[in-house]
Amino acid sequence: MARQFGVHPNYLTRVFREAYGVGPKEYLTERKLKKAEAMLASTDYAVAVVASSLGFEDAFAFSRLFKKRVGCSPSEFRSQKSPPRPIP
Repeated sequence: MARQFGVHPNYLTRVFREAYGVGPKEYLTERKLKKAEAMLASTDYAVAVVASSLGFEDAFAFSRLFKKRVGCSPSEFRSQKSPPRPIP
C-alpha cells in the first residue's frame, strides 16, 4: 500500500495511526472480522468458506483469531445469531 502512495511504510503506518488510532493491518483485520460477523449471522456458509472469502488462507487460524477478538468461536457466534459489533 505504501508503494502505491509512493511513501515509506513507516510513514504510512504513522500517518494512518494518527488518523484512525490503529495501524493499517489492525484496521483491516477488524474490518474483516466485522464482515465475518455479518456473514456468520446472515448466511449458512461454512466457517472455512467465510474465512476464505475474507482472505484468510487457514480456516483454523481464522477461527483462533475470531475467538480471541470476539470472545467466542465462529460456530458459537453463529448459534447465538448475535448482531454485528459496531465499527470502531
